[in-house]
Amino acid sequence: MNRCIVHLLCMALATACTVAAAQTTTFNYQGRLTDGGSPATGDFQMQFRLFDSIGGANQFGPTLVDLPVTATLGNFSVNLDFGSHVLAGGDRWLEIAVRRNAGESYVTLSPREQILSTPYAIRALEAVTAGSANDAAQLGGIPATSYLLTDGDGSNLQNLSAANINGTIAATQLSPEAQPTTASLKLLGSLRWDLLKIHKTFAVGTNPVAVAFDGANVWVVNNGSENVTKIRVGDGAVLGTFAVGGLPTAIAFDGANMWVANSGSNNVTKLRASDGANLGTFPAGSAPQAVAFDGTNLWVVNDLGGPVNGTVTKLRASDGANIGTVPISIAPVSIAFDGANMWVGHASGSVVRLRAAGDGVNPGSPLSIPGARGLAFDGTYMWVASSSGNLVARIRPGTQPAAPIDTFAVGASPQSTAFDGANIWVSDGSGLTKLRAKDGVNLGTFAIGSNPRGMAFDGSNIWVAIRDGAAVTRISPEFPQ
Repeated sequence: MNRCIVHLLCMALATACTVAAAQTTTFNYQGRLTDGGSPATGDFQMQFRLFDSIGGANQFGPTLVDLPVTATLGNFSVNLDFGSHVLAGGDRWLEIAVRRNAGESYVTLSPREQILSTPYAIRALEAVTAGSANDAAQLGGIPATSYLLTDGDGSNLQNLSAANINGTIAATQLSPEAQPTTASLKLLGSLRWDLLKIHKTFAVGTNPVAVAFDGANVWVVNNGSENVTKIRVGDGAVLGTFAVGGLPTAIAFDGANMWVANSGSNNVTKLRASDGANLGTFPAGSAPQAVAFDGTNLWVVNDLGGPVNGTVTKLRASDGANIGTVPISIAPVSIAFDGANMWVGHASGSVVRLRAAGDGVNPGSPLSIPGARGLAFDGTYMWVASSSGNLVARIRPGTQPAAPIDTFAVGASPQSTAFDGANIWVSDGSGLTKLRAKDGVNLGTFAIGSNPRGMAFDGSNIWVAIRDGAAVTRISPEFPQ
C-alpha cells in the first residue's frame, strides 16, 4: 500500500474563553491515502505514534492503535489525542501505520509527517496553574485596578476616561491602510466589502519567477539574482536569502527541504527548510524548468532546447540519487502531481501523464493543449494554463479523455496556476483571474503588477511572484483587491 499526503490540516477541535474549562487536547488529521497508485476507498485501521525527529526512535506519548478510518476517493479524516504533555514546544513527527482489518499486519507509511504549529495551542493547558498567582505580585506590587485593561493586544481598552486622552496623531504617523482613500470610500459607499481588503507586497530579488510554501514560510525563486528569498507568512519578514545555481526557475518542498531547479547550471539545489543550509547540488538534465514532489521522489523537467525532445529526471529525495530518466516531448515547462501520476505541460502544445510509481511510463496519449504552461491539481481535476489559447483547461486525471473536460477564458498569455482549497488562480501578463474550482465560474480579475508568474497558497493567502517588480505579493482569497 502506497501513501500520498496531499493536505495536512491540524486544527484544535475545541475552543473556549478559558483554557482550563473547555480546551481539549484533540486535533484533527486529514490526509490522502492511495492503494496501488489509485485513491483508496473503504474502511481501514490506523495506528499513530509521535516522535521528535523524522527518523529517530524517541517516541512521545501513547501509541494510538486500531483507530477506525474510512477513506473516500483517497480522502480520510481522524481525531487524534496524545494528551497535553507531548506537545510542549519541541519538534514532533507523526508516524502512521495502516491495515485493512485486524487479520492483517500494519504497514508503516513513510516518511513521517511533521506536526505544525496549530496543535501546539494545547500547550496552553500547562499554564492553568498561573491562575493561582497573586495579581499584585505579578504587577510589581501595584494593585491591578490601577492598570488599564486590554484584551492582551491593546484592543478593547478599559479603565480609561476620554477626558484623559490628549494630543494629536499626524497623518504621517498612520499606516497608509489606516487612511481612507477616494477609491476605498467609493467601494464602501457601494457596499463592495469584497474589494476593500488590500494586498501586501514585499521586496525580494531580481526577476522572481516561482514560489513554494513550507508550512510556515514562503520561498521565492529569484531568476535574475540566482538566489531564493525566505519570507515568514505571518508578517512578511525576510528570514534569509540563499544562493543557488545558475538561472533558477522552479522550487518544490519535500516536507523538510526545498529543491530548486537551476536551468543555467543543469542541476537542482537542496536547501534545508529550517535554516536554508545547502545540503547539496545534484545533476539533472539540460536546462531544468520545473520540479515536483510525489511523496518520496523529486521529478525534474528538462528542456533540451530546439526540436530536441525533453526528459524528466527522477531523484530520490533522501539523498538526491538519480533513479531514472523518462523521455518526453519537446519544450516541457511545468509539472504537477495528482496523487498517482505526474503531469507535464509542454509549451509546444501538449500535456502528458507519467505514472509516478515504478518506471514513469505514460499510461495514456498526450492531450493537445496549445501552449501548455502552469499546472495545478484541485483534488479532482488537473488545471492547465494555455498561454497561446488565453484559457485554462480542466482535465479529470482518472479518465484521460481525448480532450480536456472544460475550458475557461482568462487573461492574455496565462503562465501559472494555483489552488487555494476552493478556487483556481491563474496569472497572466498583468493580473490574476479567480475561478471557482467546482464549476469554473469567473469570480473576478485583479490587477497585481507587471508580469506575475509563479504562485503558492499558504493556507490563508495566495502569494504571487511579480517578475518585473522584484517583489512577491500576498493576496487574501476572500477579499482580493
